[in-house]
Amino acid sequence: MKKVPIYLLLVSLTTVFGISCKSSGQLAVKAPDSFVNPLSDEEKQRADYYFMEGMRLKAINQQDAAFDAFNRALAIDTMHTAAMYSLSNYYLRLRNPIKAFSLLQKSIQYDPDNYWYLYAAANLAQQLNMNEEAIDYYNQIMANHSDKPEIIYSISEVYVQMGELEKAIKTLDLLEEKMGPMEMISLQKSKLYMTLKQEANAKAEIDKLIAAYPNDIRYTLMMGDIAMDSDKQDMAMEYYNKAKAIDPNDGRLQLSLANYYFRIGEQDSAEMQIKHALHNKDLEIDVKIDILKDYLKTLYMKKENTQERDNLFDILFESYPQEKELFKLQSSYLITEKRLKEAQDRLTIAVGLDPNDRELWMSLLDVCLRQQEFKEVIETCRKALVYFPKDGEFYYYQSIALSIEEKYKEAIEVLDKGLSVMEKNNPRLISGMYTQMGDIYHQLEDRKKCFEAYDKALEYYPDNASVLNNYAYFLSLDKGDLSRAEQMSAKAIKIEPENSTFLDTYAWIYFQMENYFLAKFYMEKAIRNGGDESDILIDHYGDILFKNGDVEGALVQWQKALDMGNKSKVLKEKIEKKTYIPEPEEKN
Repeated sequence: MKKVPIYLLLVSLTTVFGISCKSSGQLAVKAPDSFVNPLSDEEKQRADYYFMEGMRLKAINQQDAAFDAFNRALAIDTMHTAAMYSLSNYYLRLRNPIKAFSLLQKSIQYDPDNYWYLYAAANLAQQLNMNEEAIDYYNQIMANHSDKPEIIYSISEVYVQMGELEKAIKTLDLLEEKMGPMEMISLQKSKLYMTLKQEANAKAEIDKLIAAYPNDIRYTLMMGDIAMDSDKQDMAMEYYNKAKAIDPNDGRLQLSLANYYFRIGEQDSAEMQIKHALHNKDLEIDVKIDILKDYLKTLYMKKENTQERDNLFDILFESYPQEKELFKLQSSYLITEKRLKEAQDRLTIAVGLDPNDRELWMSLLDVCLRQQEFKEVIETCRKALVYFPKDGEFYYYQSIALSIEEKYKEAIEVLDKGLSVMEKNNPRLISGMYTQMGDIYHQLEDRKKCFEAYDKALEYYPDNASVLNNYAYFLSLDKGDLSRAEQMSAKAIKIEPENSTFLDTYAWIYFQMENYFLAKFYMEKAIRNGGDESDILIDHYGDILFKNGDVEGALVQWQKALDMGNKSKVLKEKIEKKTYIPEPEEKN
């Protein structure tokens, strides 16, 4: 028995069960009669099979396979408009809008009346600033789909995008004729008239809404705000009084009045309205937080007393004692005030309210680090890792704090665990963790493991300037591979050419290579870039000057380093004997 091809079987099933080659009424497979498709029926059925297979794969989220299936359908039938439309969506996801637009244009060529193809092309043309093309496509839609007045609004948006505001207004007038007075239309026209500085026309649009909805306070307030923006305070107050007659306790009225009083310089009246708004039960907490943010900025600029600002938070906490966003705002304010311990307390409450908010944990961690509360850093990271067990940053900062507390073994264990469980999508962080590990092994005087960790750090991020510098410096202390040390140090300086620590390393490598002229050149550059504040650099500078034959200059620098608190074991001996003596760890 001859086997029936699977695509013919699928086509026969679609015929029997009435399955349409459309998605949500959007897709049409065949081209209009004006185009003759030269394919045989069997070829068309094969193309339809691959298209349907693409739709199936797309439905089960196998997007790569679906993309291939749609391409195969289009390869068989180059007039398959449904495949073109589907592929255009994929090319948009692939950030290739030009290819997507080309496919939509071609689909419209074969099916010029299809609403969805035209709408997608118009919308994409608008995004690509191809405004004339967008208007053409929207007009094609209107020619065949006059029952879709929303397209008229889209045309007005294109005119706005083009800067043709008068045409945008005329287009909205046309829409208003079809739909009657509507808030969306009047508000947009008012906005456009204000942009054109046609205040009378802008006012007339809002007046239409006031007449249509006399008990809706929004439009009356809007007119008052427009008058304020035009510096017409008397007119603004007229409208605010009208709004007050509608609802004297409306929170939006209180905000508008606060702005009015601020503008005319009546601070006390403005503050009273702000407090009314914060107490107002009809205003959402998000609105109140925004009010408080803006008002805090005003108070901060005016250097108002701290107690007044704290009182404003107290007003809201009375009604919202467990509002996370309020704690976040207060902690930000307290940080600005340098009241870090109080900020830490507020953030601790906030993470308790929502422990799945990573941003809160990071804020709490930042405050602890600023206070150098390293035990708190360790504890904060430990708690955060309960909720974010694969988050490398918490392992990283916990290891730093443990290292500072001289708990080196625990710090290494934390880094090992973090590196084993975290996702490998942040090479800089991974590099930083290996850098930290290398630094700890250096503290433990395990130079072999230190260098192994540094090698891993550079494997993940070759431009890690800190690793390049430290690695090079430690090599120079050992007088090991000085050529490699020089190369790494040079790369670090290329990345940060004015870093005095990096310049000191480069100078010291040349010192170890007995190139005292270049050592002096780079050390003096380091000192010009802030190195004169480091007793270690000053000590090194003395050593370099001595090797360049400047004994008096060396003695001056050594004495300066001693006065700055340098703890070198041989510094006093160098001064007393007036000669260079290497540090014990520098000896072979």
